[in-house]
Amino acid sequence: MDERKKTGAGKEPGTRKGGREETTPDDVPLAVRLLHGQIWLIIFILVIIVILVVPLVYHSWQSAHVLQENKYNGFDFIEESRGELTLWVTQLAVGGQTYNIPFYHHPRETESVVMQQGITDRFLSENGRPSLIYITIPPDGGSYPVVGGVEISRLTGFKYGLLNIETKSALQHAVPDVQTPVVTCADATNTTAVLSFEPGANNLILEDQANPNCIRLIYRDENSSILVADRFAYGLLRVMAG
Repeated sequence: MDERKKTGAGKEPGTRKGGREETTPDDVPLAVRLLHGQIWLIIFILVIIVILVVPLVYHSWQSAHVLQENKYNGFDFIEESRGELTLWVTQLAVGGQTYNIPFYHHPRETESVVMQQGITDRFLSENGRPSLIYITIPPDGGSYPVVGGVEISRLTGFKYGLLNIETKSALQHAVPDVQTPVVTCADATNTTAVLSFEPGANNLILEDQANPNCIRLIYRDENSSILVADRFAYGLLRVMAG
């Protein structure tokens, strides 16, 4: 008998085991192996793209969603942390210059402050605008009303080029060895407006009944004085009704 037939020598590559022919890697055509390699490479690249792109897309969507939520009356507000402070920053363009203006409170937080309608109109009008503003505080009122006064004076004064009205600070009664002028609602005139920070039962902004040239910014507690100031400032900027 032919030895080649007995041993099976001369068969094509591959073996038959249990009636089933098994193939080896050498039996797979080179083109098929290259195709498989390309498929795995494409899958690997797609996985990397998903890992890199999905978080970026989600972050972009989340940022846009947060920005939309914080928008108020057409103004964008961005929450910023500065040390222990959380501020709300909006942008205003004045004379071709863009300013980032921070506030302690988002406009929604100040909606609880009751503000007399139209109380800021005279400051925005070319006719009847005062040439001088005094922001007066109680000497024993603590530091928060001082901060509240700064919140307003940076808008009424020259810092951002908005109203450009000379704005000065004052006290409501004299303090020994302190040279700050004493100004009250009684000193307000058509050309000299007085903004008077005063403690009271509620957060209110209204004209003084005896002298409408004086605006009373009444705050429930010391911390609320900044809330009241921000409400008045938002009225000046027309972020909120003024």
